[in-house]
Amino acid sequence: IPAYTFIASPAAVVAVGAVPIIAEIDESLGLDPADVRAKITPHTKAIMPVHMQGVPCRLAEIQTIAREHNLAVLEDCCQAVGSRYAGKPTGATSEAGAWSLNYYKMITAGDGGLFFTNDSDVFERGLFQSEPGLPMWLKDRETWRSPPFSRECYRGNEILAAIARVQLARLDGIIEHCRRLKGVLLESLAEPKCYRLQHVDDPAGDNGISVALLALTGELASRMSEALSAEGLGVGAAYDRGFPDRHIFTYWDSILNRNGATQAGYPWKDPAYTGRAEYSPDMCPRTLDILSRALRVGINVSMRERHVRQIAAAINKVDAALA
Repeated sequence: IPAYTFIASPAAVVAVGAVPIIAEIDESLGLDPADVRAKITPHTKAIMPVHMQGVPCRLAEIQTIAREHNLAVLEDCCQAVGSRYAGKPTGATSEAGAWSLNYYKMITAGDGGLFFTNDSDVFERGLFQSEPGLPMWLKDRETWRSPPFSRECYRGNEILAAIARVQLARLDGIIEHCRRLKGVLLESLAEPKCYRLQHVDDPAGDNGISVALLALTGELASRMSEALSAEGLGVGAAYDRGFPDRHIFTYWDSILNRNGATQAGYPWKDPAYTGRAEYSPDMCPRTLDILSRALRVGINVSMRERHVRQIAAAINKVDAALA
């Protein structure tokens, strides 16, 4: 899993009794394929790329690595609902994908989310995972491809599902609007002097809800942040003590300390586990360097062209002044 994601990503790994291995990100702000490759061991079962801030990560390279090592790819699309990669929805070309419908996301039903897959076995296991009573309601065992099992009860409710269905009908329009605004913003930026733009592997599939400026140094990031705030654009570096982004591994205390739900310390202390997962607050220095220089500008459905042009003007003014 990437070192830059919400703690829900490693928590999902722990919930099924597996051990999360934290890998570096690169300037896509997603998993660095080279570090993923370096951290694969005989214990590795799956790779979980996370598409942060509406931008698909380097999915093609990650899927290639997975095929080489016979690993599953489970895409966390929670911050990139509706994004696409190579013309197809993110999550649709892997074993499974997940969306969040939290109130911070592209569309919301209040909270919760959904998972999707094109594998009937995976779908069935997802049903068992979310509704332990399902085999009791459908007693005909011939309908199941694999033996039913009982786990957590993640059963959704009809009210949120009804809201989600209406929201899905609005999704394409929201994404189209945000993509257009991001295009206007990028076209309005002068040639950067003090920063680089985030790498976007598939610009056509980007949701358009953020633009990340990667300052050339940490000092420049601080000066840009201060100057942009003076222009009315409150932007701080992702990894900054004064403006912390909690979507960073350094804040995952329960994972870094390997705290299980009980004193048995599962999954790390499971007798069957013979791996060596080591964690520390400085274990992914490249991630911390990138995020200490990453200034993110958000775009949302309530904004109009004049807003993104004003944002671009502020960035151009600050960049020219600091250069």
